[in-house]
Amino acid sequence: MQTLRIALAALIPIAALAATIYIGRSGEQPAPTVTRRPNYDIPVPSKTGPHPKAVVPEKVYNFGVMRQGEEGSHVFVIRNEGEAPLELVARPEDTTCQCTVGKLEDGKLMPGQSTTIELKWKIKSPNPYFEHSAIVRTNDPKNSSIVLRIRGAVGKDLLIYPLQTWECGTISEDEPTVLKGSIHSDIHDSFKITKIETSSKYVSVEYRPLTAAELEELKRKVYPLTEDPPDESMYLDERAHPDPGAKEAGRSTAGSDRNSDGETARADKTEAAEIDRPEDSSPQAGEPTEPSTIRKRIVPTPKSGYHLEVTVSNEIPVGTFRETVTIHTDLPNVPPATLVIRGRRAGPLEFAALGDARWYPDPMLLRMGRFSAKQGKTVTLLLYVKDVPDFRITASESDEPVLHIVPELDEAFKGNNRLRYRVRISVPANSPPADRALPNPANVVLRTNQQGPLSTINFRVEFVAD
Repeated sequence: MQTLRIALAALIPIAALAATIYIGRSGEQPAPTVTRRPNYDIPVPSKTGPHPKAVVPEKVYNFGVMRQGEEGSHVFVIRNEGEAPLELVARPEDTTCQCTVGKLEDGKLMPGQSTTIELKWKIKSPNPYFEHSAIVRTNDPKNSSIVLRIRGAVGKDLLIYPLQTWECGTISEDEPTVLKGSIHSDIHDSFKITKIETSSKYVSVEYRPLTAAELEELKRKVYPLTEDPPDESMYLDERAHPDPGAKEAGRSTAGSDRNSDGETARADKTEAAEIDRPEDSSPQAGEPTEPSTIRKRIVPTPKSGYHLEVTVSNEIPVGTFRETVTIHTDLPNVPPATLVIRGRRAGPLEFAALGDARWYPDPMLLRMGRFSAKQGKTVTLLLYVKDVPDFRITASESDEPVLHIVPELDEAFKGNNRLRYRVRISVPANSPPADRALPNPANVVLRTNQQGPLSTINFRVEFVAD
């Protein structure tokens, strides 16, 4: 058996037949500019015969589940069961990467002979749906284009659902806020949580193993099968690269999309989103895939995991908060998973901005806008405190050096069980430039004479001084 190697990496000169083969994109890189070769690179079937017959027992290989960064390879077999030499050619027009076609005797496969084609790939994208394709042109009039596919799923060692950041919004003053989600593995059949650390005493976590039914439900949530593939260009479409040899052979490219086995050679985009195969009939890793399932997407299956229940105390300090939950497991060489909990507690406080500044209560954000660092800018934020008559601000601080915070009690204000502070926030004239636009606003902390949740008040300030 001769060997025809296709390496998805670098172009290695070979003394005989050299070409490139198509490896379809999966959202990883844009296709490079390709210079077309003359049409004589396309094998032209004989008009009178005899003809070769290209037979490929397996055209689709499902590798199962792999991690991002892993590499794989698979060998396909092509046999010539016809009566004439079989020519095998791959063109630059059919590729988005560089590779080589290995040596054949006089560039042809004799009747009765077989050869192998090896495809190699590397998982570069975290996209869970993976497919690469290669196209080989032949002089078989009934199988002029052979499309080989590598398919599979990209799984995670650990994945937190629904997201790695859980939003609380404005938490209740009357009871704790509870958030629910999960952590699971697509790779490992089981794992244990060995330790959970939180960045705040006001945040606690409880967990339990997921049941089989919950894992199945999680699969539908994390990897929904009703969406279109994220990059339809991963599916090779021969119509974009018609066969110039078809006319000479008396064939029409418009009607020549089926090979000798009756399989559709091109990958119509309308078929790409079909997900009608029963889940329990998914092919196992290493199994050939039937033509009818070529474009049925393979998705990771959560194998093990835990239900998570995060509780945020209603005693957490007033203002915005961003706390972390770090989950340690017994999985070797797998770093801990980090979950971020964000929200705010309003308490007995109310804010209002004066002038052209804008106050956004839910994220506890003051927006000063853009201004000249040479001229500087000052805005006033009003802070109302209800039913705490002895409330006093004792200190203020910020993580932005050019931002000055000056709180002043408004002695003239007369409100119903309320007092008011004027908080002057300024960037002095001739300050150095500073960019504290989202997602990196300045953090401000007001310290008070109170105990418990009112001991500190946290908010953020967004501005650009240039």
